[in-house]
Amino acid sequence: MLFEVEPQKETKEKVKMNITRTLRNAALIAALSIGGSALAADDYTRYRVLNDASTRYTLTNDDTSLSLSGFSVLRWQYNDTDGQGTEDEFGVPYTRLIVSGERQGVEYTVSGEWRDAQQGGNFDLVDAFIDFEFAGFDFRAGQFVPRFFEGYTPSPLDNVTGEYSLVAMTYGQGRTQGIEASRTFGDVFTLTGSYTDGFDIFTRSVANLGNQGADSTFAVAGEFAIDEHLSFNGAWSVTDRNNVNFDSYSFGVSFVNDTFDASIYYVSSDEYGAFADNYGIVSTLAWNASDRCTPFARYEHGRAGGASTELDVLTVGANYDIANGVVFTTSVGYSFNEISANWNTTQTGWNVSNNDSQLLLTTQLSFSF
Repeated sequence: MLFEVEPQKETKEKVKMNITRTLRNAALIAALSIGGSALAADDYTRYRVLNDASTRYTLTNDDTSLSLSGFSVLRWQYNDTDGQGTEDEFGVPYTRLIVSGERQGVEYTVSGEWRDAQQGGNFDLVDAFIDFEFAGFDFRAGQFVPRFFEGYTPSPLDNVTGEYSLVAMTYGQGRTQGIEASRTFGDVFTLTGSYTDGFDIFTRSVANLGNQGADSTFAVAGEFAIDEHLSFNGAWSVTDRNNVNFDSYSFGVSFVNDTFDASIYYVSSDEYGAFADNYGIVSTLAWNASDRCTPFARYEHGRAGGASTELDVLTVGANYDIANGVVFTTSVGYSFNEISANWNTTQTGWNVSNNDSQLLLTTQLSFSF
C-alpha cells in the first residue's frame, strides 16, 4: 500500500489491552482444561473478579471527594507583669490536621490537633461533623462550633491577631456536641437554631465563666446583611446546668471592604450574677495597607464574675503575607488594669495578675495548607 493510516494513540492502547487480556484468559482456560486439578474453577472466578475490580475506583456510582488541609503556628511571647517579673518562651500552640469532603451530597469534616509539651503534648479531636440539606434547611450535626458569639471562630487564624481574645475565651461558645439548623431568607437574613450539650464543655475550667457540665443549651442566632459590606448579628441562649437555668446573649456589627475590616461584638451572661457584672466587648480594626501587609488594633473591655476591676486591654500589630498560606504576625499588647482569675487566659499569653501595667509581646509564624 502507498498510504497507511496510523491508529490514534488511545486506539492502540485499547487494542494492546484487549490482546493482553485475551491471551491471559486463554492461558488460564488452557490451564484449566489441561492441568485439571492444577487450577480450580473457583480460582479462575476469583481472578475474573479481581481483574474486573482493578479497573474500577468504586463499585457504586456515587460521587465521593476527600481533601486534606490544616495549619501550624510557631509562636514566641514575652510577658512583663508588674510584680511578677518577666518570662519569654517559644511554643507551638496549634498544629491542626483537617480531613473534609463530600459523599452523596453530605459534607463531612474531621480534625485533630497536636498540643505542644506545655499543654500536655496530646492529640485531641477538634471537629467531627456532617453538613447536609433537608426540607430547605442546612443542618450540621456532631462536634463543632455552634453559632452564637461571632468573636469566637472555628480557627484562631480567622482572627486578624492570630489568636482569640480574652473575651472570646471566657464568654465564647467554644466547641460542643449537638445539632444545628439554619436557613437564609432572600440572601439577606440568616436564622440559626441549635440544641447542644452546652457551650465549650471541653476546655472550660470551673474558675472561668464557661458552661462546664451543662446538660443542654438552646441557642437562636440571626444575621442581617445590609449589603456585601455591612452586617448585624445577634444571638440568645438558654442553658440548663444541674437544674439551674441561665441566659447568655450577644450582638455585634461588622464592616468589610477592600481597605478596612472593622467589627465590634458584645457578649454577656447571668450565670454568675447580673448581666451588668458579666460581659465583654471586643472591637477590632484592620487596614489592608497593601496586598501583603495588614496593620491592626484590638481593644477588649469587660467584667467577669463580678470582679471589682474591669478588663482593659489594647493590642496593636501587623500581619505580613510571606507567601500563599504563610503569614508572619507580630503584636504588642498592654493591660491597663489587672486581669482577674475569672478570665480564661489559656494560650493567649496573658497572666492572671492583681496588678496593672502588664505588657505582652507576641511574634508568630503560621503555615496553612
